[in-house]
Amino acid sequence: MVNTKYVVGIAEALESKDGYEINQAVKQSYLDWLQEHPFDKGAGWGKEPWFQEEMLLDADRVKQAAKESEAAIIILGRTAGEDQDNKPEAGSYFLTEAEEVMLEMVCKEFERTVVLLNVGNIIDMKWVEIYKPSAVLYVWQGGQEGGNGVLDVLTGRISPSGRMTDTIARDIEDYPSTANHGVQYATCTRRISMLDTATLRLLPKTVSCIHLASACPTPHLKHGQNG
Repeated sequence: MVNTKYVVGIAEALESKDGYEINQAVKQSYLDWLQEHPFDKGAGWGKEPWFQEEMLLDADRVKQAAKESEAAIIILGRTAGEDQDNKPEAGSYFLTEAEEVMLEMVCKEFERTVVLLNVGNIIDMKWVEIYKPSAVLYVWQGGQEGGNGVLDVLTGRISPSGRMTDTIARDIEDYPSTANHGVQYATCTRRISMLDTATLRLLPKTVSCIHLASACPTPHLKHGQNG
């Protein structure tokens, strides 16, 4: 966020809404953990980690929380930033081991589990078939009013009726661009950026690092699909 007067987070929005309560024991455990594991801002511009360290859950604590609460909300986040690429590795496009363990434990103990993806790009979704959460919502990065916007959807005030503008492939290798993506192609990218559109049309064969396809062989979520 840049020069904002305020930001409403998802937890803050839930706590401000009558009729909904956050499990205070769970909340306090995270607040205590954050004292020794503060948000990692990285070492300067473009150096913020793509993900933040996740608190390891205790099985007994999860079982107790399931007895005290009607539903679990898991928020998985990825950093929005510039000067670096999303990568096909854990903590970026793929989930980390800690995130996988958390999903497994919580989805096993809770009858209803909602996963919110606070991300700026799509991520691998095969974990949905493994852990079978009750619902998954891409909330993207909502800005100042992001928490209130998410709450409107969670509480049914508005319908999450938007349609997919992209196709999410089952495997990252299904994207033809995957093989040609990354810093190893930076020189090619810089050369392309210096050419105008008319020049690119005249010299299509020189743009060797661009590879497009009209369809994905094994889509996970299709263009135009509604959740």
